[in-house]
Amino acid sequence: MFKPFLKFILGASPLHSWSIDLAALILRASFGALMLLNHGLSKWNRLFSQEFGNFPDPLGVGIHNSLAMTVFAEVIAALFLVVGLFTRFSAALMAFTMLIAAFYVHWEDPFKEKEHALLFLLASVCTYLIGAGKYSLDYYFENKRA
Repeated sequence: MFKPFLKFILGASPLHSWSIDLAALILRASFGALMLLNHGLSKWNRLFSQEFGNFPDPLGVGIHNSLAMTVFAEVIAALFLVVGLFTRFSAALMAFTMLIAAFYVHWEDPFKEKEHALLFLLASVCTYLIGAGKYSLDYYFENKRA
């Protein structure tokens, strides 16, 4: 009884679908919640209090629109990631936003300032590649139709 558990812990046994699905859940829910709570809500407050300040406009669409698109990615897409709804679209949107944050907004900053954007970029790319997994609304709605 202890041997299979030890093999799994040491990585000697093959991955099972439940462990991949659990990893997908942990990755997307944790990084989505961190994005929402640590970055998205503060921008949400800026957007609705009309305090745009010196928010960057890398796409040339205006400060208000840039902030609104960032809020959509960091609040709405992050919420979708937490529950596993429109997962690949949300992860792609998050990756695009983090690419701009890391390589445009924080380009001249020291690495420590870019680190969060790069970590969120990597997590969103991994989430895009893995998908939502079994423990998600995407899986539920896909199987409900079938």
